Amino acid sequence: MVSILVIGNKSLNGPSKMIKSRLYLIFTVFILMLCGCASKVTDEELIGSYEAKYPKETANPTSGVERLELKVDKTYYQEFEFDEPKKIIKNSGKWEYIPEESRVKFTNVLEIEGLSKQVQVIKLDSSKSYWTAHLRKYGDRIRLDIDEDRSIYFKKNKRTQE
Repeated sequence: MVSILVIGNKSLNGPSKMIKSRLYLIFTVFILMLCGCASKVTDEELIGSYEAKYPKETANPTSGVERLELKVDKTYYQEFEFDEPKKIIKNSGKWEYIPEESRVKFTNVLEIEGLSKQVQVIKLDSSKSYWTAHLRKYGDRIRLDIDEDRSIYFKKNKRTQE
């Protein structure tokens, strides 16, 4: 004779539906809180010095450091320092913050491209074209995306964060 003892209605296959739905609710509230905590950035917070590093890659042999300074009068100063050949290119123009799109628009900007072992610098015509950078704020850190696919972005220098 075999006897089977059944205790309650619990399954040994994992958490109950009630626990799963509570975890889902907690996760959803957490995500909504994160989105709600993302504060808008002001023009004053954007002002300061930024730096982006371009690593040497097979597809793009141009490597170096790009510096960007956003000024109070809505102008910017741009400088690219190439690793090889050692060369510095300077530029300036105007910037505008577009808060509803979380973007910063630059006119008269330099676009730098690597072509085999030569570097091509393209100065965009400010009357016809512009470049926008997606703005991200993580806590008190601000960055402007250059190439999201390659994780290249301007990172605001800490001394100008405050």
